[in-house]
Amino acid sequence: MDTAAKRQSIERQTDRVFEALATVAALLDRTLSEMKTIDSEFQERLLQAVHDTEASLQSQAAQRLESASAEWEMERRTLKAEIERLSGALAAAQTQLTIEKSAEPPINGAALESEIERVQTLIKEISAAIANPGTPMAAVIKKNIERAELEGYLKGIRYKFEPR
Repeated sequence: MDTAAKRQSIERQTDRVFEALATVAALLDRTLSEMKTIDSEFQERLLQAVHDTEASLQSQAAQRLESASAEWEMERRTLKAEIERLSGALAAAQTQLTIEKSAEPPINGAALESEIERVQTLIKEISAAIANPGTPMAAVIKKNIERAELEGYLKGIRYKFEPR
């Protein structure tokens, strides 16, 4: 082959390589373009999914809030009705107590004397336990409290039932 023919053959091969490269470049451009389109569609779908999820969560939160509000309102009505019922019961009890206090109960002198003696005996027994050096400190404290309560009870009996 002569030089001119070799040159033409090389030019044709070069042209074919360039054509192949141009075809590959066109394919790459088209692929990149399609990738951008797919990416854009994916971003739109992703954004739509996020918006749908937000809307769903807001709807669920609103439903829960509405449900909780309804439960709270029902509980409030129930408690209000209970307060009214208890207020009525309290008023009735206060009326009954007023009636009972206004009527002086008959005094049973023997029973009153017996109760006073019983309480005085308990106070003496407690005082003896307190005075005993073998009684533990915790028991002494409890016994002092018990004695004070009994003494208060005794004073109340005497105040209520002794003649003035």
